[in-house]
Amino acid sequence: MLSADFQLGVFFLGMGLLMELVVGMIEDEMIYFGFFCAFISLIFVVVGIIKMNKKGRTMFILDRIDGEIIFPINIYNSFMKSYDISNVRIDRIKNEVYYLKEDGQHYLMYDFLDRIISKESFINDWNFIFWYMDKNRPLPPDRIFDEYRQQDYERRKAEGFPRPLQPGVGTREITKEQQKERMAIGGW
Repeated sequence: MLSADFQLGVFFLGMGLLMELVVGMIEDEMIYFGFFCAFISLIFVVVGIIKMNKKGRTMFILDRIDGEIIFPINIYNSFMKSYDISNVRIDRIKNEVYYLKEDGQHYLMYDFLDRIISKESFINDWNFIFWYMDKNRPLPPDRIFDEYRQQDYERRKAEGFPRPLQPGVGTREITKEQQKERMAIGGW
């Protein structure tokens, strides 16, 4: 997606060149105004190109222990907003994610997310995000979590295998023995 500065610069460049052609033919003094518009538009184009290259990768921070999801508010990752996972709800029918604010109302989280990532991408990744963020569930199946799996199991066992924070797809332990132990201690 092109930045607004780049688009504005291209618009001014086009207007400057158009004025150069139309007005320059009528009055020779107005040719300088066309050059001025072209110069200003060139500044916008350069700033837009710099911003597009500066964007980089969008960072999302998933803090499983504290139960926080941290998203950038803008595409340059310069401001971050934190959400408590227990106040986040997903509507799988509408494919929308809501956040419960202090006033008791649910607000659509896409007021800024749609400028950062596509809605489809966020919804597709939501199951993984929510599974990972629910510290009462086992870690998602992936090699990256294998070295932490036993430590996470012991932590949940010490807490008495509390039920998942929100209902969802059933998640099993990595081994049958762990699943039986969880059923005996936690009841789920």
